[in-house]
This record gives sequence, structure tokens and C-alpha cells, in this order.
Amino acid sequence: MVPTAKPLHLPVHIATENNYFSMGLIFLLKELFEEEYQGGVIISKTSEPMAADLIVKFHTPGEKVFDWVGCHEFRTHNEYKFKMLGKKWLSVYPRSEHYDRNINCPVINAVITMRNSVATIRRKLFTLFFADSMSGPPDLRKPNCSKCPGPYQLAWREQLMLGYLSQGLGHYEISQKMGCSIKALSSYRRSIMRKINIKRYSDFVLWLGSQAVSKKYAEIVQHHVPEYADDRLIWKTKLSPEGGDESDDKYRTLQSMKRLTTSRLHLKQSESEIWLTTREIANEMDISIYSMRYLLCQMENSGAVISIKTGSGRSNTLRWKLAS
Repeated sequence: MVPTAKPLHLPVHIATENNYFSMGLIFLLKELFEEEYQGGVIISKTSEPMAADLIVKFHTPGEKVFDWVGCHEFRTHNEYKFKMLGKKWLSVYPRSEHYDRNINCPVINAVITMRNSVATIRRKLFTLFFADSMSGPPDLRKPNCSKCPGPYQLAWREQLMLGYLSQGLGHYEISQKMGCSIKALSSYRRSIMRKINIKRYSDFVLWLGSQAVSKKYAEIVQHHVPEYADDRLIWKTKLSPEGGDESDDKYRTLQSMKRLTTSRLHLKQSESEIWLTTREIANEMDISIYSMRYLLCQMENSGAVISIKTGSGRSNTLRWKLAS
């Protein structure tokens, strides 16, 4: 027991409209402090986050700490760093699989989920407030950010697509602005969901709809200049005068095959010896291997490419090269 003469006052900021969970969390805090202190304990909710000693922040599935914390300011400005580290931050997720356990940010002191038992939440709260008395206070001068991917977790084009989605644009409009196909946008979305550890599309919509995420990626669109965006594209799109998607895909296929062939010229004697597999071209085009094979067969019928079959039985492989 720690004797005290004055009642202990703990302002708490809980960023949620779930009153049932908020009242249960305040009850656990009051019960925990009454066991540790002899005097009275006053725990009150406040609407200002920076005026509270404990900040309970609810996150959407897949939301990371660097979505709402300025990582650059945290590393370079001591005032911002000590302001963030001077509070107790408790993150709450719907499920345990909705957050990445490999990211250990010094800002977040504890993580719980809505499905945790009362005993687990109580143990996390005890460690949150009384771990310093057992192991000493943490060193605020050396925050450990070395293992955090930070804002560089997503590729530039993936961030740009998220910015357009946060503005409410459709897939066709985004494909026109980014100069890519709708299939490529679907590939970007699957890559984003894999990186932020989201399996359901509904969870992806909740993550993108959160205020911190949508605001961050909306700023990326504002700094995007379409005239100079072609220099950062994996491939350039040829706009056909009729606006046909089929001729556009065939042109991009030819450009991809030329680029792959050129990259292998230092290994082979001549271009006639270079044969490309369907998977290699599909990876370069960022589309499925089945769509790629269907498109190459159409181009073979028109005489744009030629193919050979290597192997035998179930291990046979179609290889392609440009027609001379």
C-alpha cells in the first residue's frame, strides 16, 4: 500500500462512443487504484486528449500507430516527442488479429482488444501504471523506432491509390488518373491488405474510412502532379484514339516483352534465343497469369508474338517472344 493524504485525481480521455466499454474501463481503473492507494481516487473523463493522463484510443482493423503519430516530428523534435511520451497511451482493437504485434512503438504503452477477458484487461492496466515502480521508468531519450516500417510500409503508387479512394473516386477514374488498368488497382488493394494485415474487404473499408488514415493519404494526392507522374510509372500506357482497352493491353504487353528482352541481352547472344514465360510477363504487367495467357494467345493469332512449348506432360510450359 502507498499512503497518500490527498485524493488521487486521474483524468482519462476515451475516444469512443461505446459507453458500456468506457464505464467498464473506468470501473477497473478505480478498483485498481483503490487497492494500491489508501486515500480516495477520483477518475474523470475529459474531452481534451492532451489534458488527460491516460488516453484510450480505439482503432479500426489494420490501423497502425504511424497512421496518427507524426513519426518525423517524433524523431526530430524533442518537444513533440516528450509531449507524446508524457502520456499513457492505451490502444484498443476489435480483435487480436487486427494489429501487428511486430511493431513496438514507444508511444503505445499497452494494447488490448474488445474480446479480451476482464482479467487480461486488468493485468494490462496494472502493468501500464505500476511497471515503473518495479523496473524503473523508461529512457525517454532513446525511443526504439528501428523495427518500425513507419510511413514507408506502402509503395508510392499504393499510397496514391488510397488518396484517390479517400476522395470518393471510382476505380475507372482512378485508373485514368494513375495511368493503369483496373486490374492493377485490384492488385494494389490486395497488396495493401496483406501489408496491413487485413483479410476482409469490410475491414479495409473501415480502415480507409478512419479520419487519421484518410487525412494522411489525401495529402499525398494534393502533392501529386499528373504531368510528371509518368517518370515514376512501372510502364507507360498508350492512349488509343478509339479508347479501346484491348488494344491498350496489347500495346503494354509488347512494351513489357521488349523491356524484359532488353534486360537479358547481356546473358544471351541474340534476341532469337530469349524466350519469356507467361508468368514472367504477367508479373511485369501486374495481372493474373490466366488473363495474360488469354491475351498472348490472341496476339499470337494476329502475328504479334510467337510461342513454343517446352517440357512434356503436366510440366509443359509455354514460352513467348516477339515476332520478328
